[in-house]
Amino acid sequence: MPHSISHDEGWTVEAHSDGPVGVDVERKKYIPAVARRRFTEDEQKLLMCAQDKEKVFTEIWTAKEAYVKMIGVGIPYGLKKVDTTKLDNIHYVYFGDFVVAVCAGGKAMNILYCGDSNIERGLIISILSILKHNRDEKHFYVLTMSHLDFKPVSDKCIKILKAKIVSNNPKSTIKKIDITKEFHDDPPTANIDTFFTPYCMLRLYADLVDLPDKILYLDNDVVALGDIRELYQTDISENEYAGVLDYYGKHLYRERLKWTYINSGVLLMNLKKMREDKMLQYCRQMCATEKMLLPDQIALNKLPENKLIIDRKFNEQHKTRKDTVLRHFSNTFSFFPKFRVNKIKPWKIDELHDILHEHQFDDVLEDYQKLWHKMENSI
Repeated sequence: MPHSISHDEGWTVEAHSDGPVGVDVERKKYIPAVARRRFTEDEQKLLMCAQDKEKVFTEIWTAKEAYVKMIGVGIPYGLKKVDTTKLDNIHYVYFGDFVVAVCAGGKAMNILYCGDSNIERGLIISILSILKHNRDEKHFYVLTMSHLDFKPVSDKCIKILKAKIVSNNPKSTIKKIDITKEFHDDPPTANIDTFFTPYCMLRLYADLVDLPDKILYLDNDVVALGDIRELYQTDISENEYAGVLDYYGKHLYRERLKWTYINSGVLLMNLKKMREDKMLQYCRQMCATEKMLLPDQIALNKLPENKLIIDRKFNEQHKTRKDTVLRHFSNTFSFFPKFRVNKIKPWKIDELHDILHEHQFDDVLEDYQKLWHKMENSI
């Protein structure tokens, strides 16, 4: 059974759970310098407004330590990456001058990928990176199909990933859903032969299959550098989806004097609202009748009435920053000494290191290479 232990001034606290758990005990204290260095902006605001600063400081500190213990990474993970004001799975116990924080696995998260067999390398890396930073119950869904010479995501790939996912949390699952029929019954006729393969549009069919009401869609070239729990807990009850502005394309659309063009590589989707409003159905109709450069992304930007724009740390498309949670290796552009389009993906490891100087998830890449070798040599 998973458990966690903490000690302070002769006290020992132990927490047990049927899932990931972390615990920390501390005597009440208030250290302003630590708060400035290790607390997020929202945590510092909460602390400044508190009458009992010792209590609130210690609650935040113990919650941070309990959280990093729960996800299995410890303090070196970086306590400022953890915003305790966004967590829904912290419980406190008080005795005398001591505070105990217990962090147990939060509610299950649903995560969606779409594509053909060509996404398998990225799919493995992306899922491994999520597992590294979060041990909560997660349900992964992969929409795929058979179309022309393209092959669906293989059962072999799903089987290899299932073993890793279940070892991270026995309650977690992965499910492959074939939507060949749904696609052929309602094809994006006007954009069937664009630069991007039809598989890029499969997320537009998410309302036609059995998927949860709330789900996080990720492109296969998205890598987690932190815990996605904060993103997943975003309230989108009144929105079709939440997403981050496109780094380059945000200037294409402007509404009410605000930039609103979202990059669709990371979308927290409210499928319940999308079904009620028939939004994805209208997106498919638009892709069937209007020729577009980026058909699915343009439709997803043009048709929603209430999309939510969130912090770029949840879809960093340009350059990894200290607070980056999801790094999206979409195409980037270099202008000096000459114009160049960079198409460097996480599985192109030499280019990733030599050109982008990305080393933050080398341990994930090492695991990926082992899994890929195992998959290639399995029957």
